[in-house]
Amino acid sequence: CVKRFLAADLSDVGNKTGFLVGIIGRLRRETPAALAGGPAPVAIAAGHGDFNKTLWVGNLPSDVKTEQLRAVFGCIGVIRDLRLAQGGNIAFVEYEKAEDAAAARQLDGARLGAARLAVRRADPRRSDATEQSVARGAAVRATARVVAPLVPHIAEELWSKLGNTESLTYAEFPSADPALLVDDEVEMPVQVRGKVRTRVMVPANADEKAITDIVLSDERVIAALDGADPATLKKIIVVPGRMVNLVP
Repeated sequence: CVKRFLAADLSDVGNKTGFLVGIIGRLRRETPAALAGGPAPVAIAAGHGDFNKTLWVGNLPSDVKTEQLRAVFGCIGVIRDLRLAQGGNIAFVEYEKAEDAAAARQLDGARLGAARLAVRRADPRRSDATEQSVARGAAVRATARVVAPLVPHIAEELWSKLGNTESLTYAEFPSADPALLVDDEVEMPVQVRGKVRTRVMVPANADEKAITDIVLSDERVIAALDGADPATLKKIIVVPGRMVNLVP
């Protein structure tokens, strides 16, 4: 929601205002637990989380204790919160500083008992249920901070419902992570005989050959060509990231 709000056309004040009112209205109707992301057992879903400072740790021994993890990850920097999740199968480690979280990723593959740890940055795009919950809490907190300059009283209400006791006035404004703004895939329209017949999703870094292979294997493109052999096409015009034009 925050990304869509910030990306909206600034010239269309009516649409932007209406979108903002819709977001806030939905959030105000949520319960504090739902706003925070449900029962996610991590600080990031309880009022403090920052994905730049939080690590996902997997492949844990079945009998691992939080004290053991603190001993391992605490040598990198000051830990703000550390919680086990999913019955102890994974853990989330949140540092005070983003640079400490980045440095701690070198622990990927380190041994803990008989296990080798899997360590990566907590990612709000993952479909894992626990991380979805974490992502929801982080998104709501970001929303409250982003809209605070426009609707300070309502933002303070949301901030309080998230369990924070200190005023939102003193909260750090969200910082953008450029890595999360990069699309892994792009949608490309496909023209056949001068008309757009379909659209296909291709990897953002795909070259012309890879794009052509994806397009020519698409069932809707095959149907638009009326079964014609792709080898007989007069032209295949590929503009990476923009469009594909097939000329039978």
